[in-house]
Amino acid sequence: MPIAKISAKGQVTIPAEIRKFLGVTPGTHLRFVIRGNTVQIEKGGQGIAALKGSVPVAGEQDFLAVRQHAMGEVASEIAGEGKDD
Repeated sequence: MPIAKISAKGQVTIPAEIRKFLGVTPGTHLRFVIRGNTVQIEKGGQGIAALKGSVPVAGEQDFLAVRQHAMGEVASEIAGEGKDD
Protein backbone atom coordinates (compact mmCIF):
# COMPACT_ATOMS: atom_id res chain seq x y z
CA MET A 1 0.00 0.00 0.00
CA PRO A 2 1.58 3.31 -1.10
CA ILE A 3 2.18 5.93 1.59
CA ALA A 4 2.66 9.69 1.09
CA LYS A 5 3.87 12.45 3.39
CA ILE A 6 2.34 15.93 3.65
CA SER A 7 4.77 18.81 3.09
CA ALA A 8 4.94 21.98 5.20
CA LYS A 9 2.74 23.63 2.53
CA GLY A 10 0.08 20.91 2.85
CA GLN A 11 1.06 19.31 -0.45
CA VAL A 12 1.13 15.58 -1.11
CA THR A 13 3.02 13.79 -3.86
CA ILE A 14 0.74 11.11 -5.23
CA PRO A 15 2.71 7.88 -5.60
CA ALA A 16 3.49 6.82 -9.19
CA GLU A 17 1.45 3.62 -8.80
CA ILE A 18 -1.67 5.66 -7.93
CA ARG A 19 -1.04 8.23 -10.71
CA LYS A 20 -0.79 5.42 -13.25
CA PHE A 21 -3.92 3.73 -11.90
CA LEU A 22 -5.94 6.96 -12.16
CA GLY A 23 -4.33 7.92 -15.47
CA VAL A 24 -3.45 11.38 -14.22
CA THR A 25 -0.76 13.71 -15.50
CA PRO A 26 0.37 17.19 -14.42
CA GLY A 27 -2.58 19.59 -14.67
CA THR A 28 -5.25 16.91 -14.15
CA HIS A 29 -7.96 17.93 -11.67
CA LEU A 30 -8.70 15.58 -8.79
CA ARG A 31 -11.84 15.42 -6.66
CA PHE A 32 -11.67 14.52 -2.96
CA VAL A 33 -14.84 12.80 -1.71
CA ILE A 34 -15.35 12.39 2.04
CA ARG A 35 -17.20 9.20 2.96
CA GLY A 36 -17.44 8.52 6.67
CA ASN A 37 -13.90 8.53 8.02
CA THR A 38 -12.23 7.99 4.63
CA VAL A 39 -11.34 10.26 1.72
CA GLN A 40 -11.71 8.94 -1.81
CA ILE A 41 -9.63 10.47 -4.63
CA GLU A 42 -11.27 10.53 -8.06
CA LYS A 43 -10.14 11.86 -11.39
CA GLY A 44 -12.11 15.08 -11.82
CA GLY A 45 -13.30 17.02 -14.80
CA GLN A 46 -11.47 19.95 -16.32
CA GLY A 47 -13.85 22.61 -15.03
CA ILE A 48 -16.76 23.76 -17.16
CA ALA A 49 -15.20 22.34 -20.33
CA ALA A 50 -15.71 18.84 -18.94
CA LEU A 51 -19.49 19.38 -19.03
CA LYS A 52 -19.56 19.91 -22.80
CA GLY A 53 -21.92 17.38 -24.34
CA SER A 54 -23.29 16.18 -21.00
CA VAL A 55 -26.79 17.51 -21.75
CA PRO A 56 -28.48 16.19 -24.88
CA VAL A 57 -29.91 18.81 -27.26
CA ALA A 58 -32.29 18.35 -30.16
CA GLY A 59 -30.75 19.13 -33.54
CA GLU A 60 -27.94 21.48 -34.40
CA GLN A 61 -27.23 24.40 -32.09
CA ASP A 62 -26.06 27.81 -33.30
CA PHE A 63 -24.22 29.25 -30.30
CA LEU A 64 -24.03 32.74 -31.80
CA ALA A 65 -27.79 32.84 -32.44
CA VAL A 66 -28.55 31.57 -28.92
CA ARG A 67 -26.19 34.15 -27.42
CA GLN A 68 -27.70 37.01 -29.46
CA HIS A 69 -31.21 35.93 -28.44
CA ALA A 70 -30.19 35.87 -24.75
CA MET A 71 -28.57 39.31 -25.06
CA GLY A 72 -31.76 40.64 -26.65
CA GLU A 73 -33.84 39.24 -23.78
CA VAL A 74 -31.58 40.89 -21.21
CA ALA A 75 -31.63 44.19 -23.12
CA SER A 76 -35.46 44.08 -23.19
CA GLU A 77 -35.60 43.48 -19.45
CA ILE A 78 -33.20 46.34 -18.78
CA ALA A 79 -35.23 48.65 -21.02
CA GLY A 80 -38.38 47.69 -19.11
CA GLU A 81 -40.12 46.11 -22.09
CA GLY A 82 -40.75 42.88 -20.20
CA LYS A 83 -42.58 44.47 -17.26
CA ASP A 84 -46.26 43.86 -16.62
CA ASP A 85 -47.67 47.15 -15.24
